[in-house]
Order: sequence, then C-alpha cells, then structure tokens
Amino acid sequence: MPTAPRLERYAKKRDFSRTPEPAPGAAATTTGDTRTYTMQKHDARRLHFDLRLEHEGVLLSFAITKGPSLDPAQKRLAVRTEDHPLDYATFEGTIPKPGYGAGTVMLWDRGTWTPRGDVDDGLAAGKLSFELDGARLKGAFALVRMKGRGDNWLLVKEKDARADRDADPATRATRSIATERTMDEIAAGKAPKTARAKPRSKPREKTTADGLTHPDKVLYPDGAFTKQDLADYFRAVAPAMLPHVANHPVSLVRCPDGQAGSCFFQKHHTQSLPAGLEPLAIAGEAEPYLTVAGVDGLVACAQIGALELHVWGAPADRLERPDRLVIDLDPGEGVAFAAVKKAAREVRAHLERAGLAAFPLLSGGKGIHVVAPLAGETSWRDAKAFAAALARRLAADAPERYLAKADKAARSGRIYVDYLRNTRGASAIAPFSPRARAGAPVATPVRWQELSRFSAANAITLRTMPRRLASLGADPWEDFEAARRDITGAMTKSLSDGAPARK
Repeated sequence: MPTAPRLERYAKKRDFSRTPEPAPGAAATTTGDTRTYTMQKHDARRLHFDLRLEHEGVLLSFAITKGPSLDPAQKRLAVRTEDHPLDYATFEGTIPKPGYGAGTVMLWDRGTWTPRGDVDDGLAAGKLSFELDGARLKGAFALVRMKGRGDNWLLVKEKDARADRDADPATRATRSIATERTMDEIAAGKAPKTARAKPRSKPREKTTADGLTHPDKVLYPDGAFTKQDLADYFRAVAPAMLPHVANHPVSLVRCPDGQAGSCFFQKHHTQSLPAGLEPLAIAGEAEPYLTVAGVDGLVACAQIGALELHVWGAPADRLERPDRLVIDLDPGEGVAFAAVKKAAREVRAHLERAGLAAFPLLSGGKGIHVVAPLAGETSWRDAKAFAAALARRLAADAPERYLAKADKAARSGRIYVDYLRNTRGASAIAPFSPRARAGAPVATPVRWQELSRFSAANAITLRTMPRRLASLGADPWEDFEAARRDITGAMTKSLSDGAPARK
C-alpha cells in the first residue's frame, strides 16, 4: 500500500524492520464527528509528552516538553513534529537504539477531541482552540504558534471549570491508561496488566445530589456566595426564568474562578459541558450553539461557573422570527438613575401608542431594558427598523438626553438607546440572570408601578431575589405571554409622524 504524502516524513525517519512502531500506509478516512486524541509519555533523549490529534486521516503531533498543565497561567512549549498514522494512537512499547526517538513510550491518556472552528484555518492562523475529552485531560485548550520560532507552539489550558492551578497531571498519573504499567515496567517488557487495563478513577470529589462538584466553592467573594448557593437560586427562580430562556440560543459568561477572577464568553456547545446544556444546530453555522434544558440546564450553569446568561431574541424553532423587542437604555457618565427611569417610561409610551406592550427590566448593571413581547410573525428586518426608528425619535426629541449611535465621545451626560439587540444573532441579558459583577446583582423584571422605588439597576441580588418573588406572590411579568403583538409598517411609520411621548 503506498504511503500517504502526509506520512512520508514519518516513514523516512524510521526503519520498520527494527522499530515496533506502526508502519504507515494510505491515510485513513475519518468517519463521523468523533476524532481520536491521545497523549503519550515518551522517554527519549529528554522525557516529554506527545500530544496527538486526529485530523484528515492522520494524527497531528506536538512534543510537549514539560508535559500538560491544567493551570491557565502555564504555557508549555509544544514543538510540532511529523504527522503520525492513526495506528500510533494505541502504540506503547520501547523504540530500540539508535533509531529515531529511541526510548520508552507509554500511552498516558486517550479519548476524543473537538476543534473550535476549522482545524486547517486555525493552524494557518497560528491558533488552534479545542476541547479534550480524555480519561485524564478534559476541557478547553489552545495551541498558539510562537512568532518567529518556526513550528514551535505553546499549549495553554483555557479558563474553564476543568482548570486547576494546583493539580499537576503529569506527575500525578504515572501508569499507562491502557495497561496500568509504569515506564520502568514497559521498558522491562513486563506483560500488560490486562485484568486491570481500565482508566484509573480519579479521587472522588465531593458531589451533591444536584451533580455539583466543589459545591462550597465561592463564586462571589464579597457576599460569600457559593456554587451551591447559585444552584439553589436557579432552582428557586426557574418557574419564572425558564419561559424567557428555554428553547432559545443562550450565550454564557463563565467565571471558573468566580466573579473576581477572569471570565470568558461562550456561545457554542462543546462535549465537555454537563447534561442540561444541549447543542443546537443553526443553519449556516459550523458549530452548534447552546440551549438550556429545564432546571437541570440552569443547575449545569452553576456547575461550570456561568454567572450570566444572555439569550437570543428568537426561539430555537423559529430563529428568523423574533419573539421579543429589546430597547437597552445605557446611561453615560453623570446620568442619574432617575433619568434612566424617566427614559424607560418614555419608551413605554412610544411602544404602547404604537400598539405594543412594554415590560421594564433592571439590567443588573447601570441601565434598564424595556422589552416588548412579539407574537412570532415579525421579521428581524422589521424589528430592527422599528427599534432604530424609536431610538432616532428619542434622540430627535431630546438630543441633550439621548444618543441613537454608539459615540463614546458624546456619551457623557446622555443615554445611549441601543437598538442593535434586535438583530439576528445578537443577545441580551436574560430576565433573572445573575451578573458577573461585585455584589451579585440580578437582571430584575419589575412592574411599572414599582419602578419609582428602585434607586439603582443593580438593587436586587442573588440573595434578595427569591425573597422578592415570594413577597410579590406572582411573576412581575405574568402578563408577558398574553401581551404578544407583531410589529407592522404602520407602527414604524408612527414613530416618525407622532408627537413626542412624555410620561
């Protein structure tokens, strides 16, 4: 069988009459979405680990000089080497001297990997991000090419729930994942421990009935609010929150080290996510998006340190038809919250005069979102046109108070009317979502008659929201579903023709 071009370099470096390594043939055809991942411990001239990732019928290979790390602060040199045949993924043994790579090879970890984006594009651009789902290594990693250093890369653990600054997997796990042998036992030719040739189980973590690990981990240090507290919060508000979140694409702000640590935005599903966070295929998108499946999905958000949930403005089964309109009132420096509340009432007046209902949401930050429920026949184009017309109307009526464009230089003392939440693929903070901000504030739906009593958009927190709902006795937006209407051309035109709205 002729050697595949991508394996010619591999073949030229080896004498297969002497080495037990697998000989190359034609590159295999990858089937399905499963891609093999292995990590081999290799005691050659220098002890190192070899990362191998299946791609287009071969194993992309990188020599990790100090072994893998779970600490995002650690950047491990990863030298790209020749592609290897897929059969190499199961190789364990000793390469005899003086052959290339002479020394002992242990199969240290194995599993699957999932790239984020196109693999070839990532390699060409110098950054390949991916998820590992092995027996010993799991979570998000990235390979980043070092500028001016040829094929020298850095292997970096990305910040996620699997990151661990204290763990050192390279020194903790010293036996083969396949045969339970040590490096010395492999070198001595000791028979594999076939009866025990199963992945070694990790030390048992403290796990709750919710499936939470490390439930006592503090996510909001200023309020000593833990992972378990967040899961309990989600369960308490689920009946009111899920109607706004379920069956919608969701993006998460994840803070593995809590609110005071580094956070990152995640909108795509990966195999490492816990059950309850499910994939959603979207036409034209290479990677699946995320959806939250019921209460389990909300609890899964707590498990991975997701401190914010942002939702698309359309349901998963009708992505081209928005089911809500969001007018985001974002105050600049020097704008009092009383002015933001006045602005929200003016937006309400315009919406109601046009024939739409309006519901106020304290954003949990500085501003207020005014949300209009739509009936499901409005297009994204019409929703954006209406929202833009409303923003321009406010700015035309009171240019000293409002901006319809995101002009940072002109923001001081004025409120930016952000209408761009109403475009396909845009998202807005979900009602009842926590915010990744000091004090653990919550995006809070309120009734118009109670708006005047709030002194800030972050007035309600994770601790006070359940008490608030209990005291109200009902969802403050209980009329949201019944109030759905669609936008018409006449409504948009009315924003240009009507008189200023004051409330």
